[in-house]
Amino acid sequence: MPLFLVPARDSRHRLACFALYRALLRQVPRVPLPDDVATGISPVNPIKWLVRSGFRRNQKETSPRLVISALRNGYRYLDLLTRAQNPSAGPEHAQVLAFLRANQARVLPLLNRTRRTKTSAPIPGTIPLLTRVRGSDGRSDPVYVSTVRPRPLSEIKGGIRRVPTMDESVGFPFLRLTKPQPSVLSRVLTQKSFSVRGAMVRRSELLQTIIPDVQDEDRWEYSVRQMLRDHGRASSEFVDNSATYARVLHNEVNAIHDRMNEIQKDKMARGRALWKIICEEKALAEAEAKERKEAARRAKKEATEADEAPADTRKLSIYGRPVRTLTRKRTKSPKEVDPAHDEEMRAIHKILAASQEPIKPKTNAACAAGTKKQDRRNRADARMP
Repeated sequence: MPLFLVPARDSRHRLACFALYRALLRQVPRVPLPDDVATGISPVNPIKWLVRSGFRRNQKETSPRLVISALRNGYRYLDLLTRAQNPSAGPEHAQVLAFLRANQARVLPLLNRTRRTKTSAPIPGTIPLLTRVRGSDGRSDPVYVSTVRPRPLSEIKGGIRRVPTMDESVGFPFLRLTKPQPSVLSRVLTQKSFSVRGAMVRRSELLQTIIPDVQDEDRWEYSVRQMLRDHGRASSEFVDNSATYARVLHNEVNAIHDRMNEIQKDKMARGRALWKIICEEKALAEAEAKERKEAARRAKKEATEADEAPADTRKLSIYGRPVRTLTRKRTKSPKEVDPAHDEEMRAIHKILAASQEPIKPKTNAACAAGTKKQDRRNRADARMP
C-alpha cells in the first residue's frame, strides 16, 4: 500500500523538526563538560554529535508510531539538557556525564581497532584449480594445466565421482562443481564482467564521442600553425606534427584492443584446460562405474556358489540384499513292499483277467451283410413321397 503522506516531505513536519533540532543545538554549549569527555572521541562536542546522528538516523522514517516516538524523545532530551546546565541544580548533569562516559567507553575500542585492508591476493591455504605454465612473458599464448583435478576416489565424499559441467559468464569459462554456486565464484565473475564491460564502454566512448571532438581540436591547432607560419611567427613547439590529441587517444584504443585480445586468448586457454578436466573426470567416472558393476556381479556369483545351506533353510540373495527364505517341498521316501503282499496282488490280477472274455472282431461276411442292409434302407427312404 503506497504512503500518500511522507513525513519528511510535509512542510509542517519539517518545520517542527528543524525547530527542535535548532533548540537542541543551542543548548549544547551551555552544558559544562570536563576535558576528558568533551574531546575524548573527537574535537566535536559529543552531545552535538549525538544530536546530529540521531536526526540523521531518523530522517527516512515513515511510520507514524516511530516518528511520534522520536519527537517525544527529542523534547524529553531538550528538557534534560536545559536542566543539566546547572550542575548543582539536580541530578540531570550527572546523568548526562554518565551517559557520555559510557558511550565513550563503547566507541573508543571500535575506533582504535585496526581495520583489515582490502587486498586482491588469494586466500592463504587455497589451491588454484588451474596453473599457468606458459604465456606469462606476454610473447607466447597462455597454457593452463590442472592442479588438483581429477581427485582420487579416496578423497571423494560418498565414493561416487560426479562429473562437473562447464559454463560461461560474459565469455569467462568456469566449472560448476557444487550447488549452490559459491559466493566467491560469483564475486570473481562479477568483477571480471565489470572490467570487460568498462573497457568496452571506454572504447566506444573514445571512438564515438571523444576522438571526433579531439580531431576538431587538432584541426584548429593545424590552422593556427599554418597561420603563424604564413605570418612568419612559427615557433619550434608547433613543428612536431606527430604529437596530436587524436593520436594519443588512438594509442589508448589500440591498448584496449591488445588487452581484449589477451583476455580472449586467456579465456580460450582456460576453456581448453577445463574441458580436459571434464574429459578426464568422465573417463574415470565411467571406469569406476564399470568396476562397481563388476564387483557387484562377482559378489553375487560368490554368494550363489557359497550358498550350501539345507533346502528348507537356504536363503537366496541378490546384490548382497537379504530376501525372504524359500522352503522347498520334501519328497516322501518310498515305503518298503512286502513280498507276500506282492505275490497275492499278482494272483488277483490273473483271476480278473481270466474272467473277462475278450471282444471278438467282426468278420468280413458280417461287414458285407451290414452294408447291404443299409443300402436297402437308403433306397426305401428315397422312394417315400
